Amino acid sequence: CCHPHGGNSYQQCTPRGRSQGWDWFQSPASRGDPGCGVAVAIRKDRSDVVVESWSTVIPGRLIVVKARIGHETIAFSSVYLNAQPNKRKDEIKLLHAASEIPPHTILAGDFNCVENVNRDTRSSAGAAPYANSGGRALARALASHGLTDVQLLVNPSLKGQYTRCGHQTYTRIDRVYAAEYYSKWRWYKAYIDLKLFTGMAASDHHPVVATFATASPRRATEIEA
Repeated sequence: CCHPHGGNSYQQCTPRGRSQGWDWFQSPASRGDPGCGVAVAIRKDRSDVVVESWSTVIPGRLIVVKARIGHETIAFSSVYLNAQPNKRKDEIKLLHAASEIPPHTILAGDFNCVENVNRDTRSSAGAAPYANSGGRALARALASHGLTDVQLLVNPSLKGQYTRCGHQTYTRIDRVYAAEYYSKWRWYKAYIDLKLFTGMAASDHHPVVATFATASPRRATEIEA
C-alpha cells in the first residue's frame, strides 16, 4: 500500500469493499498480534484487472491476492514482518515454506530488516550498529521463491536511498520483490517517493513506487513448439 491459514473468512482475509475508488483485500490485526495488519488495494477503474482469489498466509502479516491482468495471471502479496527479532525469524520461516506464494508473485511491504547493511542502512556517528536480525534468512527465503529486489533490478548500483529515517539510523526496510528470471512483465522504474504520503496519509515510512507492463502475447518459436 499477512502458521499458514487459508480461506476468505472475515477473520482471515476480507474484501473490504470500495474506498475512494479502490477495492481493498485485507488481513487485519488480531488480539494476539494487535500491532499489525496488511492489505492489497486495486483501483476500481482498472477493468483489465480481475481478482480470482485471495488468502492469508500469516494472519495480519502476509496476504496473497491472485488476479488476471490481460492474458497473464499475477499474484500480489503484502507483507509486514514483526519488529521483534524472534517473532520476525519465525515469520521468515513461514514465508520460506509458504506454498501460497506462486511463481511470478509481486511481493511488497515492510520487512523490518535489510539484505545488505552496508548498502541499505546508514547510522549517525556514535549510533549503535543496525542489528538487522533475520536479514540473511529473509534473503534466502525470497530467493527460494525466485524473487529479487525490484529497485536493484532496475538500478543495480543503488545505494544511499532509504524508506525509513529514524533519529540516528536510516534504513531501506520497505521493498518490492518480483521474479528474477523469466519475468512475465517488464519493469520500467522503481523508486522511493518522498512526497506521496502527506497530510492525513503521512507516515514515518516512504513508499516504493514500481511500474511494470505485461508483455504482448507471441507465437511459440520453433524450439518452444
